[in-house]
Amino acid sequence: MANKKVITGNFFNKYESNNPLVKFVMGKYFGAIRHFLDGIKFDSMIDLGCGEGEIIRWTWKNYGKKKTMAYDIDNILLANIKSEFPDVKTDTIYLDKETDTKNSYDLALFLEVLEHIEDYEAVLKNISKMKFKYLLISVPNEPFFRGANLVRLKYVMRLGNTPGHVNNFHYFKFRSLVNKYFPKDKVDFRICLLY
Repeated sequence: MANKKVITGNFFNKYESNNPLVKFVMGKYFGAIRHFLDGIKFDSMIDLGCGEGEIIRWTWKNYGKKKTMAYDIDNILLANIKSEFPDVKTDTIYLDKETDTKNSYDLALFLEVLEHIEDYEAVLKNISKMKFKYLLISVPNEPFFRGANLVRLKYVMRLGNTPGHVNNFHYFKFRSLVNKYFPKDKVDFRICLLY
């Protein structure tokens, strides 16, 4: 929906939160990413919906500098990434309309983006046309994510649903989507990363 304001980036800085519950959840999140990345070899990566660049920052810190392409719909976020990481190539992309089919990457990251996109099936279809060996894809695991927000007394009037989240995925729905668009013969290894 072109006239709807999409909330880009994070609604609050979950990466530096002092809240013990948020710290626990983020620890599980990065632990799951580390578990995945420890099992593969990658020299190039594409971050689809890179936001503030937290995953690029974390990956480079833990796995060394990689040839990286970063996409987002927010040009301000992309400019900030370009300023911090001059070697990262950046571009604006609307994942329901555009696809990078020219380039090939070892690793595609698509983390915490689908819950922000109304037509997520079109986005998954487009991403499935891209060339990559490994795919790491994640969404907040519902109803646990919303429940954790309610425990923190956040977004109570929205029943724990974070502003900007237009979709909620439970494990089996998400697993079915991943299997539909990314069959095992499409990529060597793909994962539903939920926390």
